[in-house]
Amino acid sequence: FADILSRYKPDTLESYFAMRSSVMKDTPQGGALPLKFKEILYVVLDSITNNTEGAIAHARAAIKAGAKTEELAEALIIMAMLTGMPRLEVVGTKAFRAAEEEEKKKKKKKK
Repeated sequence: FADILSRYKPDTLESYFAMRSSVMKDTPQGGALPLKFKEILYVVLDSITNNTEGAIAHARAAIKAGAKTEELAEALIIMAMLTGMPRLEVVGTKAFRAAEEEEKKKKKKKK
């Protein structure tokens, strides 16, 4: 995606990254929502759209941003109630497992 835009629409790519940088600010940097919640939203939305790689990446990012696996689990359950269990089973479970792994890494670093 970025490679194609950089060759054919570099101004669009630059605008996209500017928008993303602006919206992904954590609250201390002026964001309205904490970064961990933004990352959880990405996990939910990526799960709904069957973007497994994105859901996994954002699940790990959510944990790094301070989210707890319990918060992610609750968000995924809400998603499943609205979109059905297949969304949770297909993508959400993989994202959740990645979050669990990331949380374990984070706990080991604190020791």
